[in-house]
Amino acid sequence: MPSADWIAAGAAILAAGVVAWQSLETRRSAKASAKAAEAANTGLEYSKSALELARREESNTRRLIDEAVKTRIDEVTPTLTIILGGLVGPLQPDLVDATQLVFTGGDEVYRMPKHQDSILAMRQFFTLISDGKRIMMVHMPPWTPDWDEEQYPDTTLTSRSGLLEMPVGVRIDGFFDVKRTIADWIKITESTPENPSLPAAEFVIGYNDPSDTGATDHYPILVGGSPLKPVPDELGAWTATSSAGDAVHPQMTVTRMPRKRDYYLSKTENKKLGE
Repeated sequence: MPSADWIAAGAAILAAGVVAWQSLETRRSAKASAKAAEAANTGLEYSKSALELARREESNTRRLIDEAVKTRIDEVTPTLTIILGGLVGPLQPDLVDATQLVFTGGDEVYRMPKHQDSILAMRQFFTLISDGKRIMMVHMPPWTPDWDEEQYPDTTLTSRSGLLEMPVGVRIDGFFDVKRTIADWIKITESTPENPSLPAAEFVIGYNDPSDTGATDHYPILVGGSPLKPVPDELGAWTATSSAGDAVHPQMTVTRMPRKRDYYLSKTENKKLGE
């Protein structure tokens, strides 16, 4: 019979073999798990890539659809041409009828604070021309027509600040009045790049295409500067330089800003294209 030492040695060898086998199986299991995890990660990356590709394709499709709708809207929406004329003045309320403005003599002196609340105005002339696609209902800021009413019998002016019905191909002449107090004009005159003032006035002419899927247009006009200048050697005294005809007042500017067009997929639902 084997001695106790041989039995012990055999048991140790058997135990070592079991441990080695378990270690090998554990290593194999770990490698298999790592491969499975790597495969899962690879599949996840493929899924992410496919999802991102689908999203890009969907975004491109929506963009192409939006561009097609915009193109159709542009084709049917009328365009308003705005021609700016002279910026003339100054004007002041008539002594008999304060609702009417009359040109000043140009030699008046305005002293502060006595005349700080006195009204002084400048007048900006303009011409509107429709492109002939359809009748346009134009949203107007406060303005005054400058034409003989018998000249355009089919033109409907519902109010001086409201809707103007423009038949196809009609040319409309009018003017805006920029009315400010002497104190306001002085603030504009004394503005600097470090302490700028707001524009003397901003007029926005608008057009709303009647279609539910359509456009709304805004045509901003900015008037800047002031007709006032200080009187030499007299503190707090100001005078106004004058201009007339088709010229813009030498101390002022008028700018027709680019048209802003908003595209709607549905106006009733207030849903713009691209949203």
